[in-house]
Amino acid sequence: MTYIKVVSVGKKYWMRESLKERLHRMLSLQKAEKVVWALDDVSFSLQAGEIVGVVGNNGSGKSTLLKLIARVTEPTKGSIEIRGKVGALLEAGMGLHPELSGRDNIYFLGALLGMKRKEIQGKLDQIVDFSGVSAFLDDPLKKYSSGMAMRLASSVILHLDTDILILDEVLSVGDKHFQDQCFAKIQEVSKLGKIVLCVSHHGEWIKKYCHRELLLEKGRLISDTKNSNCP
Repeated sequence: MTYIKVVSVGKKYWMRESLKERLHRMLSLQKAEKVVWALDDVSFSLQAGEIVGVVGNNGSGKSTLLKLIARVTEPTKGSIEIRGKVGALLEAGMGLHPELSGRDNIYFLGALLGMKRKEIQGKLDQIVDFSGVSAFLDDPLKKYSSGMAMRLASSVILHLDTDILILDEVLSVGDKHFQDQCFAKIQEVSKLGKIVLCVSHHGEWIKKYCHRELLLEKGRLISDTKNSNCP
């Protein structure tokens, strides 16, 4: 069964020091370097079919949490247990090449996300129709607006054959119609038993589409709220 289990997870980063700060620390016999805990003692579990929104102010640890679950980086302490194949789109423009056409970028990004060429070919028409950029499919990506590029990338990730989808604010790009279309697709894949974990600053969409809301503040999990309004 697909699940994610996060237990007492923390992630520590060392702050970069200037030469002056380092000399001052050494001369004053201070051994400890400056550190910041991007996450500290975070625990929760997610089950198959859940759509979960991660919210919080800038610097609260949202993106760090998604990177840990996506295995981009490892926790400093605690553990993360995952059952299922993970697909993650963590930043705008990730895996896209400006010199390649939109069509070639679908294959390029799909391959980076673990899709086989035959699988991409089988879903190509669906991806293109969903993205709404069919008229520009054979133009180089550098001619696309940022919104068009992100619609293309979002379409690929949402058609990925995976058990867990991780999305970091990527669905904020584009008009309301496309955003609603994306969340409708997210609801569709959750009914197939997939877990969807996403960061979004659009509180109304979190409340409308997510089963649960995780609130982070200064690296700590402040609340884990179930949304009774979500269908």
